Amino acid sequence: MTGLESKSMVDFTILLPDSSTYFNTRSLQRGKKTVIFCYSPTCPYCRAQMRGMLNNIQQYKDVQLVVITGADFESMKGFNNYFGLEGFNNIITGIDTGNVMVKTYQAYDVPFTAFFDNDKRLIAAYSGRITNKIFLGVIHP
Repeated sequence: MTGLESKSMVDFTILLPDSSTYFNTRSLQRGKKTVIFCYSPTCPYCRAQMRGMLNNIQQYKDVQLVVITGADFESMKGFNNYFGLEGFNNIITGIDTGNVMVKTYQAYDVPFTAFFDNDKRLIAAYSGRITNKIFLGVIHP
């Protein structure tokens, strides 16, 4: 629990993999659930969770997935390339340049997964790797 459940998502900016474009979370579609997945490129638990998410991507097709890190640009690009993240229409990936997830949601440990409802209000947040069953239980209760 973060104590911020049912509060609106804080708007923040993400540096995208092209290294020159920024995306602001206020541009996320209302009416669609959003999951923000915070990772470290070298974390084996983050990699395992990302693999699990991609293995079940069809079950998340109606969800906006925001996959972010606070790591350096080259590490983020390596992670993106390894998993082929730019090939998915519902995945936005990049760097949380302002460390907003850490500052706002206490995302000190990775992986950190925050779930937001159709109105961009926080439903739940998890530190540590979560299973597909937990993931689906939150987005499709």
